Amino acid sequence: MAVSVSLPRGLAGAEARDVDMGARALGARILETAVLADRRGYGIPLADFARMLYGGPATPEAVLRALSHLTEVSLVEGVVVRRDRLHLARAAWRRRTTHASHGHMADGIAADFAARLAATCPLVRCVAVAGSVSSGGFDPRDDVDFNLFVRDGSKYTVYLWSLALSALSSLRNRDKETDEMGELPFLPKVVCINVVWEDRQVRPFVRDDKWLAYEVLMTRPLTGHGYFAGVVEENPWLYGHFPQIRDKLPGGHLPGPDNLERAGAGFFRFLDRNPWALAAVEGFSRVATIGIHRLVSLVRKGNPEAREREAFVNTVKRPYSVYDVPGREGPVPAAAFRER
Repeated sequence: MAVSVSLPRGLAGAEARDVDMGARALGARILETAVLADRRGYGIPLADFARMLYGGPATPEAVLRALSHLTEVSLVEGVVVRRDRLHLARAAWRRRTTHASHGHMADGIAADFAARLAATCPLVRCVAVAGSVSSGGFDPRDDVDFNLFVRDGSKYTVYLWSLALSALSSLRNRDKETDEMGELPFLPKVVCINVVWEDRQVRPFVRDDKWLAYEVLMTRPLTGHGYFAGVVEENPWLYGHFPQIRDKLPGGHLPGPDNLERAGAGFFRFLDRNPWALAAVEGFSRVATIGIHRLVSLVRKGNPEAREREAFVNTVKRPYSVYDVPGREGPVPAAAFRER
């Protein structure tokens, strides 16, 4: 995509070339950020956009000046969107408004789930909120998305336990609105586990692309803050995409929302100390997880849009999808790095 810029009058020679190169570089970074955000299906208010800019933050004023020369990106109702996706602007602004009204509800659900998971399962290293809650665009129909970091060999065990705890969240919020992705039998889908990363998959990450860097940028740890900071520090390539990730790292080993052990912690401590037992439970959990996934797919069979979205999300998660066997993951498909 081409970037067109015009130079201020009175500049010539080397100075003009420097301004030209700087403007083009900023324009390219704006386009890159717009593409990354668009893949998530939302636009971003100008101030937030400037702060999370690909390649490092800029001032809102500098971004606004650059936008006036771009043909591919626009500022519409205060929201930065691609011009071929202008219909997202109003929906993005509406999401910002609903987040202001309902974000506290999402934060409450997130804190409660993170506390229960961390307190009952010592296999979990870090519980982090992601998706619309983390980005500031939560709609009351959305579920609350999480990224989990766990010890090696426990991905499916933790995922299955997370599903059990998420059922309690659904029961406590049984009157919550849902969209087509959250329409499940009997109870609404309130909590969604986006990805479960094992230690060996993040120290360092298998992937080192901009899409994953953006995911890390938009991830907010609720427990295991020190662990999350350590993961980022062990992946310095992240700073090449978003150097501002360093500025948002939580300091020290901060406590989670609830550090008291609860019922069930003894069982998972036993698994943590006995690899043979964990391996057996992990094998059972994987079979159960795949079975649950197939059941949910059948429920969504009559909703092509939900099925298409599910397939896309599972593709771009690879090789970190819950449906990939750790150590035998398939190659990352080209679709994982492709623009929408």
